[in-house]
Amino acid sequence: MAKARILVVDDEKNAREGLARALARDDVEVATAADGLAAHEKILSWAPDLVIADIRMPRLDGMELLGRTLHDSPATETIILTGHGTIETAVQALSKGAYYYLTKPVNLDELDALVARVLEKRRLADENEDLKRRLKEKYGMEGIIGRSPAMLRVMGRCARSLPRAPTC
Repeated sequence: MAKARILVVDDEKNAREGLARALARDDVEVATAADGLAAHEKILSWAPDLVIADIRMPRLDGMELLGRTLHDSPATETIILTGHGTIETAVQALSKGAYYYLTKPVNLDELDALVARVLEKRRLADENEDLKRRLKEKYGMEGIIGRSPAMLRVMGRCARSLPRAPTC
């Protein structure tokens, strides 16, 4: 299985590099970006599984980055960080699609648990898609050989009566 990809975005160099070091493991590849625009470019080219972004950054803040990430890379989860946490900001981030919201200084144990949940969710989604693909290959009508008018009518009835089922 491929390494999980995490992008850490923070304009504070020490915070960004500290989180990147804390998240680095053999099964995880970590990249960093110093602002939202650089992060957005990295998301488009690298497709991370998880973005961990500060809410206040120059050029493109964390909320704007969240919106662009959801639009351009919907499978990528985002955890928003802030040093100025309020309930309203947390609710806003979550309602706009953030996976979670953490205040600084970040509790590394809490972050580790969140990252593990996000990566497990991603692994399960990938496994689900793979199983669907394999079922369709094995049992889908594409594997049926036959082009007679009678066979085409049967396949048409199957497709109309069970449009979501992998078999007829």
